[in-house]
Amino acid sequence: MAQSLASGGGHDLPFAWTWLTSVTALPHPAIDYWRPGTAYFLLAVAPFIGVTLFSGAVVQEVLSIGIALAAAAMARQFTPERTVATAAYLIGLTLSPLWWAHLTPDSMILYGCLVGWFLVLVADPGGGPGRMTLVLLLVAAATLTRNDAVLLGVPLAVSIVIAVHRLRRSGETGWRPFSPLLALALFPLALLPAHLLNAAFLGNADSGSLKIALFVTDLRQFQWYGHTPGIDGLPAEGWGRLLALRAEAVAVTAVRIMRHFDQVATFAAAAGAVLLLIRPGCVRNPAALMPAAGFVLAAFAAYTLVMPGIGTHAFLRTYFGLLPVLAALAALALWHFAPSPRAATAGLMLILLFSTVDGLSHARRLLAENAGARDRMVTVASVLEGMPVPGRPVRVLIDDPAQFHVTTGVPALPLPSNGVPAVARAALDHRVSHVVAPRALGPDLMRALGGAAVEVPGTDLMVLPLDPQPGGGNPGNVSRETPAALNDASAARRVMQTTSIYR
Repeated sequence: MAQSLASGGGHDLPFAWTWLTSVTALPHPAIDYWRPGTAYFLLAVAPFIGVTLFSGAVVQEVLSIGIALAAAAMARQFTPERTVATAAYLIGLTLSPLWWAHLTPDSMILYGCLVGWFLVLVADPGGGPGRMTLVLLLVAAATLTRNDAVLLGVPLAVSIVIAVHRLRRSGETGWRPFSPLLALALFPLALLPAHLLNAAFLGNADSGSLKIALFVTDLRQFQWYGHTPGIDGLPAEGWGRLLALRAEAVAVTAVRIMRHFDQVATFAAAAGAVLLLIRPGCVRNPAALMPAAGFVLAAFAAYTLVMPGIGTHAFLRTYFGLLPVLAALAALALWHFAPSPRAATAGLMLILLFSTVDGLSHARRLLAENAGARDRMVTVASVLEGMPVPGRPVRVLIDDPAQFHVTTGVPALPLPSNGVPAVARAALDHRVSHVVAPRALGPDLMRALGGAAVEVPGTDLMVLPLDPQPGGGNPGNVSRETPAALNDASAARRVMQTTSIYR
């Protein structure tokens, strides 16, 4: 998106990631489902370093330093000891996710930096109007980066409770104790830029994808064609499955946090949190943890209980905002539980070593996976180049349209996940030139759309060219009536469960 903005192409991109928004043509406004905050940030530095994958990685590394500085600032909220702040900075700088997150096309690091500094500022509610103005600016920037930034209202409300409690104890007068209350009152204004952006480019103030996400029970539903998940489809899922889905989301999310977010540092941070609970007198501001606790609990509840269908995927990205707090708590635990400064230093070295090794191992796996995906997509593109469809520009249905377009430059739409009738219907409606699908779907697709498929060498994919009919007629045997399976949520789910490629 940053490259498109820099070249004057705006927010419209020649691919669509999901069918759950109103995809009518390409290019399609990506802000219909992705927040543009990271693209705006890259655009701001474009005059100095350009907009490339390399410059994006450089920017994210700089933002990683911002996360580490936020960790040091949070540690200073707990204790004036500079050694603890230095340790928090080093832990924050080497946390495992910061070694690999810049290899993914996501806004996690920017969001982590924005939310991290937000939590630092609201940890001490005694700040003046300048601090609260900065808090609101961070909220506005975070809202442009991720939809769930609205949850930052929870730690802000917690900060008000802390301020009121202090006011009762100290009897302080003036406006300073009430600055968090003023910030909360102005909180809707901080959300306004994202809504104005939606209104300007989408025609409505709310993000359509956010409303739909409330009713998604499986990530594959984002590729459903002809049916949008809604509240009317939940009863068909059954109460037992809905409850099991939430229980599974809680368990899987907890496991993934431990797997992807640095086990040693996480255990040390847990020890630091326990320290604040059992010995609050050992730190100068034990309440500094409360806003961060409010945020993580609100996000965890939202993603595991309210939106469990996307929770195991989305919460890990939101958790990046807690990385500065995690690093600060880990450093605090080291210096208070270690029997000596030498033992604390040894513990710090252990955390730094484990974080670095774990992060580099994860980064190497990602690089290998990305290289394999790139090679596969380049091979697909070479097959497409050798089988043009006369009179029709190249536009494909494929499983990962965003990555495919960025890699090859070919306009792409998502391959529907709710059965061959949906694939055929999407191919007809959007006049695609080729369908790129798993070979297992080849016979059914050829019966539905006609033509002969070509296997992609070295992959499990095949390419089916769609010859245009005179006057834009109906290809193959595709019915112009919408198949019942596309209108019935339970039928669409049965397709995914009984067709091997959708499992």
